[in-house]
Amino acid sequence: MNWDFKFMQLYTGCNVNKKYANTFRYDKFIIVYKTHVMRALLIVLITFFTVSTLLSQDNEGPFIAFDRELHDFGEIPSDDVPDGKLRFKIFNQGNQPLVISAARACCGTRVNDYTREPIHPADTGYIEVEFRIVPQPHRIRRTVTIRSNAGNRQTAILRIQGEGVEPKGDITLQEK
Repeated sequence: MNWDFKFMQLYTGCNVNKKYANTFRYDKFIIVYKTHVMRALLIVLITFFTVSTLLSQDNEGPFIAFDRELHDFGEIPSDDVPDGKLRFKIFNQGNQPLVISAARACCGTRVNDYTREPIHPADTGYIEVEFRIVPQPHRIRRTVTIRSNAGNRQTAILRIQGEGVEPKGDITLQEK
């Protein structure tokens, strides 16, 4: 049996020998061969498009990022309340200027200032936030909503959290 017959037998699953070579069904061989070629071609095309899609996802347009999106004060003793002023850095990781159109805060939090001029690519901006921390046990849950022309997300939310707790240590009662 020469190589051609073994090749045909491998792809068709038919028992091929020289005695019956003239009765070999070439139509079945071509269908099976085309199926294998098409399957391999399909795998190559899917791989190509997947890789090209992943590589083409550059930061087209403005791309907003922050130094932190959550500021956690943790436990705050009521006798050692920190200053309620925070400054968040904004990064433009895209290839076009980033414009912040609005910065709003809720729950007694105030946005003092933010970068109003366009933030150029690979440049930074800021948002300054101020709020009052009451020196008593309570939960702190504040948000700052930022609207921009960013391609990755046009609305971003910065969160501030913590918990005011009773001071730890000896509690002594004073006599009157």
